[in-house]
Amino acid sequence: MSESILNSTRLEHLTGGRPIYLWGASQAGVGMLYALRRQGVKIAGFIDKRKALQGGSIYGHAVFSPEEVLTGPRRAAAPFIINTTFQHKNEISALCEAAGLLPGEDYLYYEELSPFDYQVVVCGICNLRCISCPVGNMEEKAPAGMMSAATYARALELEEQTNTIREAAS
Repeated sequence: MSESILNSTRLEHLTGGRPIYLWGASQAGVGMLYALRRQGVKIAGFIDKRKALQGGSIYGHAVFSPEEVLTGPRRAAAPFIINTTFQHKNEISALCEAAGLLPGEDYLYYEELSPFDYQVVVCGICNLRCISCPVGNMEEKAPAGMMSAATYARALELEEQTNTIREAAS
């Protein structure tokens, strides 16, 4: 099992004191913000491609466009980026690497810090577009409907077989 590096000492060593940006100002990004706060780690802000969020703030932290951090004046400060999004992982990696950032050194993925973040979405029906939820905001729509009881039972069986949640808790 991979070890979580979500503690202030190890994160400080990894970032070298550089400003930390969270890519994705949605639910996972806010979750990572709170996890980092509990460790005493401050962030420089969020990165998000949604124009409606850019220039605003989320819980007191500015939201920047990718260009502002990757190629603008903030790039000079050698940002460290934690990608908290799941839907656009490859696209974000490509943008980071095009800006000269190296995976594992200048940016990493949320799951590398906290490998266990289970979410079982039993209902794929929502007509809202909450900024903190990917369900109503994804460009590619997942199948709408309710998860069957059999599928849910299978998900629980798989967890029981692997014991991943219990191992992470111990």
